[in-house]
Amino acid sequence: MKIDAMLCDAATVREGLLNVLGGGITQLWREQFPAPLGVQLAMLLHCPAAEAAQNRKMTISLRHESSQKAAELAVDFQMASAAPSVRPETIVTVPLVANFQAQMVPLEGNYVIDLAVDGQVLKTIDFMVAKPPQRVPAGSAKG
Repeated sequence: MKIDAMLCDAATVREGLLNVLGGGITQLWREQFPAPLGVQLAMLLHCPAAEAAQNRKMTISLRHESSQKAAELAVDFQMASAAPSVRPETIVTVPLVANFQAQMVPLEGNYVIDLAVDGQVLKTIDFMVAKPPQRVPAGSAKG
């Protein structure tokens, strides 16, 4: 199995299609901590048709660079069986969305999301959460 994934502002699945808005987030600005993440995780799961009907367990772990675990979500799933006419080696792709809108991050820093299927990490997403950079007021440049 292979996983493509990204953090985004919003994502939906409709008729087997993954619709993503504001994808590819790598930095989040929050005024104070703890703070809600306010993002979603858009994923495409790919596996050979011969393996699609197997029961699987996905674990999505969110942790801070200090190794402090911020959240963990475990999901048992089974990808839809391919039609009988599909060759066993044909890749089946299934879209999936995990909602992290309300998930809290306790402090600033670098975070990692590990996506594991059946105990094996298949994808890691790195991102940073920090306070917004200070803006220099116009006309206050020294020189």
